[in-house]
Amino acid sequence: MRLIFNTSFTGQDLLRIRFQAGNIPNFREPTGTNMARLSFDSDTGNQLILNQLYYQFSIGSAVKVSAIAQGTLFDVVDTINLTGAQKLKLKT
Repeated sequence: MRLIFNTSFTGQDLLRIRFQAGNIPNFREPTGTNMARLSFDSDTGNQLILNQLYYQFSIGSAVKVSAIAQGTLFDVVDTINLTGAQKLKLKT
């Protein structure tokens, strides 16, 4: 279970606080492969934990600052999707 709070001080920034609790084990250890993992596996012993805490704001139009107190860089960085992008033409 995840409980997410998104709030803003100025309307142009983001403060995210995410709490998480669960009892679904990671099946990587018993099976020996990551193919058995579930995307939502989380075993916190049903304790509510602080899973994410970060603040994002812009400085001007070209710089975006992310301060991460709890979580990972992947929580705040946009992913790259090459679907629909032009294919590279390689010389053979």
